[in-house]
Amino acid sequence: MHANNPSSDAAASGASSVPENSTPVTPSKSTPTSAPEGAAAAVEEDPSGFDPEMVRIVSARGQRQAVQCPSVAKDTPVGEGEIELVIDGRTGKITDVNLGTTFTAGSASGQTCLRNAFIGQIVTPFKGTKTVTFLLKVPPAEAPTPAATPNAKKDGKKKP
Repeated sequence: MHANNPSSDAAASGASSVPENSTPVTPSKSTPTSAPEGAAAAVEEDPSGFDPEMVRIVSARGQRQAVQCPSVAKDTPVGEGEIELVIDGRTGKITDVNLGTTFTAGSASGQTCLRNAFIGQIVTPFKGTKTVTFLLKVPPAEAPTPAATPNAKKDGKKKP
């Protein structure tokens, strides 16, 4: 499926079109079948039909959404750490996210925001269930600029 895809060739050579703040996923657990641990999982070699390139793409999409969480959810945990994405192969959806120790501090709404950035993302369906590890990087929220702050006065005068 991806054999003639230039992005797959770039990924194989170490180059990537994915933002540098994302890290490729690695399968950590699976049922009922999986490639041998540490083996490069190619679509044609994995009898379950699991596509790690597709998971990498949707994980990068989740990463881009997760970095927005500190701006929208108070006390969102920030930093860099591993999370586990649980994927239901039958539906091809990420159904759960296990936040690593880096992201267990902070508010419940911040943790929910981080989880929701990934839950529901869709990959190509496959046989079984897989749990993959992803290195998530969430920087602190940027301070709003005065022009972006609601109710900012343009001329410094009170309105009548």
